[in-house]
Amino acid sequence: GLLSLSLARSPAATPTLLTSPHLSSHPTLYLVVKMVFVIDTNYVVLSLIICFGMQMSFYAVAAALKFDKVTDFAYSTNFILLAILTLVLNGVYSIRQIVVTCIVVLWGIRLAAYLLQRILKIGEDKRFDEMRNSPLLFLRFWLFQFLTIWVVSLPFVFLNAKGSTLAGLSLRWGDFLGWALAILGLLIETIADQQKYAFRNDEANKGKWCSVGIWNWSRHPNYFGEFLVWIGIFIACTPSFVTYDYFTIVSPIYLFVIVMFVSGPTRLEESADKRYWKDPLYQKYKKRTSNLIPIPPALYNGVPRVLKSIFCCDCGIYWNAPEGSSLTQDV
Repeated sequence: GLLSLSLARSPAATPTLLTSPHLSSHPTLYLVVKMVFVIDTNYVVLSLIICFGMQMSFYAVAAALKFDKVTDFAYSTNFILLAILTLVLNGVYSIRQIVVTCIVVLWGIRLAAYLLQRILKIGEDKRFDEMRNSPLLFLRFWLFQFLTIWVVSLPFVFLNAKGSTLAGLSLRWGDFLGWALAILGLLIETIADQQKYAFRNDEANKGKWCSVGIWNWSRHPNYFGEFLVWIGIFIACTPSFVTYDYFTIVSPIYLFVIVMFVSGPTRLEESADKRYWKDPLYQKYKKRTSNLIPIPPALYNGVPRVLKSIFCCDCGIYWNAPEGSSLTQDV
């Protein structure tokens, strides 16, 4: 379906790369590049190939050496590579493309550095305990990661593919709103990660759950920041969108569904509940602290449970009381 959307649009301008005399002297290479620019006008196929090639390259190394230190690094840096490549290919730059690309690159550098530092300190990722010795299981993870990167990146890929068609477009409120949300999300995600990292590295906090700083207002503020980043990026891209381009809203929606119901809080909440549930203070923390959106505990504690589930993503799948137990009476 995405390929058909790409084929449906005709290019508005010839990319400067196609006019290069060096390229025209190699007919086969010229034909391939022309196919990318003229047929795949939104870089749907190009981005798919880049993501697949990069993730499979990292998978080959990780599977051969049976280690998982590069999984998150490969995830973050793939966005950086994709953002830069799709920006420079047309050889024409607008302020909208430059700002969005810079935000993606900053987000990717920050996340890659943080996650690489963390895994080097930890030594190994427990998520892959059952995969390291099974190339097929490990491959399934890498294929899922490839798909996630490709889908999430679609808004800025579509934006950067437009090239000179953006030259005459002035900035609109959507640009500033999107940039503000993305930068705010990046700040929240950065602060949350650093606060938790410092908390975990303090021996005095061994065996405790993190409830310092912004973690006192949200049980998963890092994910909230992540969602703001990609919602902001999508909004910042929309002023240049037409018709089918809006289909890329699948990016933040897909990310939200995958994180909230597959790989993020569901897994973390289950682990924390098994570890801390018998502690009444943990139950109290969980009841008064928002699952996702940072909200003052005094305000959140009085919100009816049904409203928490609907508006704050704090539904039953995030509550894993051991069989036969319930909330402590005073909580």
